[in-house]
Amino acid sequence: MCDALLARLAQQGYDVEVEAVGCLGRCDEGPIMRIAPGGPFFEQVREATLDEVCQTITRWIDSEEL
Repeated sequence: MCDALLARLAQQGYDVEVEAVGCLGRCDEGPIMRIAPGGPFFEQVREATLDEVCQTITRWIDSEEL
């Protein structure tokens, strides 16, 4: 899932890092992703939801760069 997300973001010109971490205490909502630090959580991430996740990430990155 991380590789697919990185590929989609790279296609749009974003260079981001992905770090796998241990338990976030939300296993029943998984798989989950989070923009860190301070960004939103994405729950039940699947291939079908990656476009939505990618759009949210790019909007968040762009707003942080202003």
